[in-house]
Amino acid sequence: MSGAAALGAENVEIRSSLDGAAQPAVVDLPETGAPPAPFLCVAHANRVRVVNLVNIDAALLLNATATAAWTQLVVADCVASFCDGLNVDFESPVAANSPASRALTQLVQSTCDAMHRVNPL
Repeated sequence: MSGAAALGAENVEIRSSLDGAAQPAVVDLPETGAPPAPFLCVAHANRVRVVNLVNIDAALLLNATATAAWTQLVVADCVASFCDGLNVDFESPVAANSPASRALTQLVQSTCDAMHRVNPL
C-alpha cells in the first residue's frame, strides 16, 4: 500500500517539477469531498500543496448568477477543507473567441481572485 493510499487518498495525482527545481509538489484531489486530515497534515509537513480538482458544467458558463455561486461554493469548500488552492479541470469544447470562451476566462479569473483573497499563496 502506498503512502497516499494509507492516508485514504488512493485517487490523487501528484505532480512536481520535472527539472528537479526546489518547489513544492502539488496534489490534485478528486471531487469527493474533504481530504482526510492525516493526509493534509503529512502533505503540508512535506511542503506539498493540496488542491481541489473542480469543474463546472459548460451549460452554466453564460449564466452570471450560476458562475458567481459556483465560485463562492468552490472557494468556500477549499477553505473549509484546508486545501491550498483549486485546479479547474474544464474539458468541454468551446469555440475560440466565443461568448462561452470569454465567460470561461472570466470565471477562472474571478475564481482566482476570490481564492487569492482568502489564501494569497
